Amino acid sequence: MLIAINSERDENDKPSKEIRDRAYAYLKEAVDQICEYGKYVLRENEERLEKYSSVYFRKLREEREEQEGNITE
Repeated sequence: MLIAINSERDENDKPSKEIRDRAYAYLKEAVDQICEYGKYVLRENEERLEKYSSVYFRKLREEREEQEGNITE
């Protein structure tokens, strides 16, 4: 009986999940474009440029460069 209730609930949630997923995809695309354009426009202003780059990817790049430096030594 619980399975029937849960599967019925899942069927009712499909439209809202689809809308949520689409909204996320559109938002992510917009944010990515803003960051890309911001990087281009502010490429000569290091202080402002930093605000348009991902902290996560910056940290990954720094760790990778640090590991490469350790390998070459």
